[in-house]
Amino acid sequence: MQQARQASLNREKVVKATRELFSETSALASMNDIAARAGVGKGTIYRAFPDRFALLSTVAIDQLQEVQARAEDVLSKSGNADEIFAEFLHYMLRYNVRNGLYLEVFRQQEVVAEVVEAQRVVKVQIEELYGRAVQAGSVVAPVSDRDLHFVLNAFVQWLNGTFARGQSELETG
Repeated sequence: MQQARQASLNREKVVKATRELFSETSALASMNDIAARAGVGKGTIYRAFPDRFALLSTVAIDQLQEVQARAEDVLSKSGNADEIFAEFLHYMLRYNVRNGLYLEVFRQQEVVAEVVEAQRVVKVQIEELYGRAVQAGSVVAPVSDRDLHFVLNAFVQWLNGTFARGQSELETG
């Protein structure tokens, strides 16, 4: 029982360290750097995650679940649909500038089903918020859901490539 608890704690430390290092540098850290930050040996990482992609997938699922929770909160609000949609977009942009590690998973050849499902849920939530803004008349020239996701993804990729850490207004807003 104690061994399983320790393994779970080590796994959490590794995920946290991976997220912190990415947030600080906007780059994927080496497994050695992750191990040092987490205070564990590199072998501990590989016992918890068979490879780097498994670690990134776990982080991606955690991050997408955070976004889902925020979207659920925003979806439960009543009021001005365009303000609610704008609030969520602002959150998403700030979040992705700081925590865009999950985007790295989508650059891989294959994405695990759990990540795809978590992303699908977020897309549905965004579409719901966008649909409300369109119905309220806030969006003058509506675009398709596919176009909306394309533009949002392109903008996030641009942000991640353009803003240096600490210089982004979105980070501090």
